[in-house]
Amino acid sequence: VGDVGGITDPSYTGQVLVFAYPMVGNYGVPPLQHDQSQGLPLHFESERAHTSAIIVSDYCAYPSHWRSTRTLGQWLREEGVPGLYGVDTRAVISRIREKGSMLCKILIEGTAAQEDDIPMLNSNNKNL
Repeated sequence: VGDVGGITDPSYTGQVLVFAYPMVGNYGVPPLQHDQSQGLPLHFESERAHTSAIIVSDYCAYPSHWRSTRTLGQWLREEGVPGLYGVDTRAVISRIREKGSMLCKILIEGTAAQEDDIPMLNSNNKNL
């Protein structure tokens, strides 16, 4: 299940998912296939991405798995999910362990938008 399993897990709806393992994307993304007897997705937790974004330490742009039909980046783009890499996820996860789940927003340095211009969206306030 791996990368796409967490991203398609409905329990992560509206959340930013921070991956602990050092490299993400090396398996790529398999095709969406369904179990013939139950009609459930075989390699996904659901039929679409549920996370708001993902953050990884290192991203593999060239997957190496026989089931892969596209890269994780291609699939995230199709699903409308932003992904960040090159982040010290160990530090982020340490902070989450100390403080617990917290709200966040992703801002792109050098853009015209200021931190206060973009509202904080709290998925806990939404009827998911």
